[in-house]
Amino acid sequence: MRVAGHLYRPGSSAREEAVLVRRGERFLVVADGGCGAGEEVAVAALDAPLAGVPPALTLADGRRFVPCEALPAGFAAGIAPSRHLWRWIDWLERLSPLKAAVLLVLLALAAGALRLAVPLAADGVAALVPARLEQAIGRQAFARFEQLALSPTRIGPARRARIAFAASELARRNGIRPVPAILFRDSTWLGANAFAFPGGPVVMTDELLELLDDDEAVAVIAHELGHVEGRHGLRQSLRIGGLLLLVSVVIADDGSLLEEMAAAAASLVHLGYSRAFESEADAAAARYLAAVGRSPQALAGALRKLAAACGPGCEGESWLATHPAMAERIAALHAGGP
Repeated sequence: MRVAGHLYRPGSSAREEAVLVRRGERFLVVADGGCGAGEEVAVAALDAPLAGVPPALTLADGRRFVPCEALPAGFAAGIAPSRHLWRWIDWLERLSPLKAAVLLVLLALAAGALRLAVPLAADGVAALVPARLEQAIGRQAFARFEQLALSPTRIGPARRARIAFAASELARRNGIRPVPAILFRDSTWLGANAFAFPGGPVVMTDELLELLDDDEAVAVIAHELGHVEGRHGLRQSLRIGGLLLLVSVVIADDGSLLEEMAAAAASLVHLGYSRAFESEADAAAARYLAAVGRSPQALAGALRKLAAACGPGCEGESWLATHPAMAERIAALHAGGP
């Protein structure tokens, strides 16, 4: 009998394709998807079957084998169930309403503490990262992203030069050093969008530029410059990276359904951080624009055009995704001055 699956080394999320073979009371692991040499192993325990979670087998040397298919009949005969898992199942079966309430309160307190601690720790680390390293990270991230999602711009050189010069002058006059590169790219996947990489560059898509006039385009770039000056890209990456690191430590990183759910939950927290940074970038853009004699209402105008083009309930790939409510942002810009 044989079953295909993935083999994980202790404490690692790295996996390799393998086949577990049973011959009587002996077990063999064949690596490289069944093409490698067989290695005799001892199977120490079998996880109890849970809905949606593969019944992983723990080997005596600490490795885990997660099948990609149902175990053949009789394959697991004689293998002891995982004591750790059964202890938790037994505890849950005896869980009283009072214990459940206490557990929920403790989980809520732990989640709240984590929600506060991760941003503080990540921001502390970000403050220690040299600006040159942050810029190198941004350049590398942009180079990879450009290969995946960007293509050369269709916008004429005169308009691109005019907007890039105005945005760069705005950055210089507001003391942003070094001035990030202002780039224009086409992207059918991203649509009307603008984004800043850690330390720069700032990128605006053709679809967004075609939607806005020059003043509104400069205002949107001012918003992205707010992200650069606030080091939002670096801080956000460290925050979500810290959460995912904790997820991988707390939950056995074996590609299970639980891990996928935990990663999705961490992504929701990531969206919350993004909204907070967007509000900060709006306020920074208003300051930058006012300092050079431009009206912050150009950014409000850009937001109104984006909302109209995107339609109600816009949740897709656009500059509106993960941002605070449009009415709230426009109201804040109006409150900031003419």
